[in-house]
Amino acid sequence: MVKKPSFWKLGAAVFGILLVVIVFLNLFTDSVDIFGEKHGLGTIMLCTLLLYTAASLRIVGPKELGCVLIFGRPLKNVSSGLAIVPLWICTLVTETRLVIQDELPAEPEKIYRGSEGDTEGSTVPPELQALGMRPPIRVTFAGRNEAKNTALGLNIDKDDPYDNRMTEEVVPVIRWKIGDFKTFLTVIGSVDEARKQMEDTCVKMFTEELTKVSPAVALLRISEYSTILQNAIEKLVRGDNINPGWGIHLESAQIKAIRFSKTLNVAVQNVVVQERQKKAKILEGQGLGGREQAIIDGRTAGLQKMMTDLKVEGEVVLGAETARAIAGEGDKSSQRTIIAGSGGFSDLIGAAVAIGESLKAKKGGEK
Repeated sequence: MVKKPSFWKLGAAVFGILLVVIVFLNLFTDSVDIFGEKHGLGTIMLCTLLLYTAASLRIVGPKELGCVLIFGRPLKNVSSGLAIVPLWICTLVTETRLVIQDELPAEPEKIYRGSEGDTEGSTVPPELQALGMRPPIRVTFAGRNEAKNTALGLNIDKDDPYDNRMTEEVVPVIRWKIGDFKTFLTVIGSVDEARKQMEDTCVKMFTEELTKVSPAVALLRISEYSTILQNAIEKLVRGDNINPGWGIHLESAQIKAIRFSKTLNVAVQNVVVQERQKKAKILEGQGLGGREQAIIDGRTAGLQKMMTDLKVEGEVVLGAETARAIAGEGDKSSQRTIIAGSGGFSDLIGAAVAIGESLKAKKGGEK
């Protein structure tokens, strides 16, 4: 097979031929009068060629890739710097040579999640479509599957709110850059078209994999599903014997997040708050119980000491404790006053009995 000469070699050959023609014209043709001055045809042709060459110069920026198109057909890649693009014959197209990070289907500020009349955001109004607004990628997850969770070695609580059937947003992020711009233009055509095809592949993968599990399982195995997603995107852009590759380098493809609805997030937060309050009340009750137990133990030890070390009679001790209880020790709101007779603390027992009988009689009268 005969190898065709490159465009630039062909252009250099044509330029050389033109220079020979210019010299020939200057030597063997008469000068022409232009605005009262005589100029050789070769000189005129040389000036025209220089002006044409200057008009054909283009600059490719340091962060750009370039490709020369001849009548719309991708011809040759050009790197950053000065490039010659023959005027009226060729055009230059450029694209970023940096890594492109795509959060599909669009950047967060370009996601349309609905309005008052369309809470799901299934239909984007035309005026918002013109601004680049897109609906999010939504996936209907499966419900709880105890057998599958056990098989996967996942210990998910039965009350986990995320282990249920629900429809939520899934956000993929693809990082890639153009390697062969000529191939990219020939196979895909534009960055927007590349994004669209990557998005379709993401939706296909989510439908095949995530619809089989609950959101709780997907969150626990998100790295594994990200690997599956990357393999699917690599297969798409790499090409095969039938379909050519895209001419790009895939840096990474992963699931950035599963975005749950505000209603679900608020409900989960309320459950967490209630659980914390419940635990706090339990701990508070345990603390109060321990406090009361310590008080009782202290009083018991004190009463025991009064009876043994101080040789105080048991009925006297009982009288003192009864007086303390009746008087409401430690209760500032208590207005009760006990006046005992000359019998000392022993009279308090009788007072306690009398009060008890009085209360019983009062309750009997109310009945």
